[in-house]
Amino acid sequence: MPEGVIHFGEGGVLPDPFLTKGCGKYCLNQVELLIDWLKSKKSSFLTAGQCARKWHKILALQEI
Repeated sequence: MPEGVIHFGEGGVLPDPFLTKGCGKYCLNQVELLIDWLKSKKSSFLTAGQCARKWHKILALQEI
């Protein structure tokens, strides 16, 4: 598991060491299984910006 800031394109996080300690191939494999399962359920993956725009449009419709 990387140490320090983990950057995701739009921003990053600096996890406390206890969150990443012991993470490695097993953890990565489990996340991969989760992503594959979510994809099989037709889930969509959005950036924070995409999510904000989507919810802004949804909430704007409710105000009409």
